[in-house]
Amino acid sequence: MALPSPELHNGFGVTPDMITNLGYKVFFTFASVNIGAMAVFSLMIPETKGRSLEDMDVIFGSVSVEERNRHIDQQEDANDKAAEISESIISHHTSKEHDKSVSDAV
Repeated sequence: MALPSPELHNGFGVTPDMITNLGYKVFFTFASVNIGAMAVFSLMIPETKGRSLEDMDVIFGSVSVEERNRHIDQQEDANDKAAEISESIISHHTSKEHDKSVSDAV
């Protein structure tokens, strides 16, 4: 925020003349431009703190809400299937171990 304002004024070549004529008051000129820019941008740009990248896609319009919700549903379905497969594998292995221990005991 602080960098664009001095660069903008330096680009027009007015900064040396301003410093010569105004002295330390040039600081107030740059500060007021930066404060004004901060006010404008804080009203125009949405808050992104605490949002995921997927939420940012929806906010800035690269993905529609429906498409994002469909993708979330697909991920949840895939996670549910993976959990079922994992549980079946674990139960299969534990039943084999149980059968083996029973047959060893006899």
